[in-house]
Amino acid sequence: FSLAHEIGHILLDSLTADSTSSGIRLRLTTPLPRPARERLCDRVAAELLMPAEIFRKHLRALGPSITSLETLAERFATAIETTAIRMAQLSDEPCLALRWQKALRPTWKEAKLYLSWAAAPSGGTSAETYRVVRGTLVRRGSSIFDAYLQKKPTAGFESLKLGTRAGRFLTQSKGFGTPPSRFVVSLVFPERTQNKAA
Repeated sequence: FSLAHEIGHILLDSLTADSTSSGIRLRLTTPLPRPARERLCDRVAAELLMPAEIFRKHLRALGPSITSLETLAERFATAIETTAIRMAQLSDEPCLALRWQKALRPTWKEAKLYLSWAAAPSGGTSAETYRVVRGTLVRRGSSIFDAYLQKKPTAGFESLKLGTRAGRFLTQSKGFGTPPSRFVVSLVFPERTQNKAA
């Protein structure tokens, strides 16, 4: 992914320079801020490694789940986290990808996991509709924390706030790596609530 990201920089840099080899002049009128450049290069890398139409075809065949996440990461030879983001962006069923890691200094002498990043479906107002606050905590007893402690995937209805909507949403999670760098990836399905489980 890092190599593909750097290819994105090369492509972006070529767009910012005058180019007449194809008879078309491409030039950005103002330079992109660094965060925007980095996001754009991430998108180029994702498209190079996991082309949208091909990835969607495989995802539709498997269905979005924590198990299919591992299968897709293996098929496309991409990291779990990168694949989870792509799944959230391209799934037909709304799906969020969340990454949790252990808080180094748990408060009240209790081990907790905090949300280090979240990815929402692409397009429209999805980013705000499904926004999850970075730093959100989960404690022992949640299926997310259970995934940190064990090797197998977990599932449960977790209390989360997605944008302005709070509820208990179906969440599938799995832990990866070993301490101290162990992390959990969760898939949250905002249309599958405890009241209308599907």
